[in-house]
Amino acid sequence: MDIKELNQQVITQFRSGGPVGGMDRDRILLLTTTGRRSGATHTTPMMFHRQGARLLVIASNNGAARHPEWYLNLLAQPEVEVEIGERRYHARATPTEGLDREQLWSDLITAYPFTIKPGSNAPSPWSSSPRAPDPRHLCTQVDRVPDAMGTVFVVTGASSGIGRALARFLTRHGVTVVGLDRHDPPDREVAHLRCDLGDPRAVDAAVDRLDDQIDALANVAGLPGTAPAEQVLAVNFLGTRHLTERLLPRIRSGGSVVNVSSAEGRHWVAHLPQLRPLLATRSFEEGMRWYRESRPDRPAYDVSKEALLAYTTASSTISWSAGVRINAVSPGPVRTPQLDDVERAMGPRRLAHVRSTAGRDAEADEIAAVVAFLMSNESRWITGQTLAADGGVSAATTWAALQTR
Repeated sequence: MDIKELNQQVITQFRSGGPVGGMDRDRILLLTTTGRRSGATHTTPMMFHRQGARLLVIASNNGAARHPEWYLNLLAQPEVEVEIGERRYHARATPTEGLDREQLWSDLITAYPFTIKPGSNAPSPWSSSPRAPDPRHLCTQVDRVPDAMGTVFVVTGASSGIGRALARFLTRHGVTVVGLDRHDPPDREVAHLRCDLGDPRAVDAAVDRLDDQIDALANVAGLPGTAPAEQVLAVNFLGTRHLTERLLPRIRSGGSVVNVSSAEGRHWVAHLPQLRPLLATRSFEEGMRWYRESRPDRPAYDVSKEALLAYTTASSTISWSAGVRINAVSPGPVRTPQLDDVERAMGPRRLAHVRSTAGRDAEADEIAAVVAFLMSNESRWITGQTLAADGGVSAATTWAALQTR
């Protein structure tokens, strides 16, 4: 088996979550570089060593004089993609200037007994041998790209539509994203946990697998109005609320929650007397029991989106003291796989009116950018707000109503 076949075998083992050639997978990462001239990507399994806040990536050629391909790519284009466990993020590679290389070599002998036997007096690759390469060929410092957005963001509905666009946007900006979705993602761009928001036990199981601390939560997942009513309420409000309440204690001070609602929820203030009993329920089961007993005379989709906006406003007044902001985004029609369902629920004439006002449907990445802003530190003085991302439809509707008074 040549080195390329061996590398591919290790990459496959690493990404499948299984043992990696008898090595400790917690000491292995995948480093993907891009050739500036060719544009071709090259993924290499690498050992790494944590030294303080730095990741030191160790070449596996153990002192060979030939420049490895990944290093030649780094010389031209230092931006890299790093995979550690189920996480993937963008980073920048820099030379290890000022590093105590002999001490590092001693540390490596201790840390990697499966590669370098302790007591073997293995020579340092940074010896005075004329064949020894520049130390930077063998050890490269990898730092997460500086970014104001934080570290670990959780995104529901990350496998399609706005959620997927948001997850991709965040990863391009160096954020580690964990996606929660009942469907598997079409690619491995973000870490994925299977989770059905309509099942509180599934939500609890997913939460138990998340980190003890996160930086932000984006509640994007939702069902259209064409789905069964109880499922709509369960996913769009009750499950979303359950997840948020479970994760709020884990969100670091300065973090945020962004709830993606809908333009259909804009009348929540007028319907607040009807929503109060639902908002007062303290659990998923109690909320579902309220719905089954009261049977509101309005569409479950409208009720769920109005309740989510009311919850955003109410909960933001409580979370602010803990340094966590909660906001919402209310988009109009968006070009996602659910758009046909939206048209059936709204009716073609009403949707045509909305489109004539806005000029077109929104693209998923246009809504994702708004959500990302509210998740970031750039919006640190905004909380309890609902941002209408609807191409001006709500403004036009409000102005038309004022003109008739």
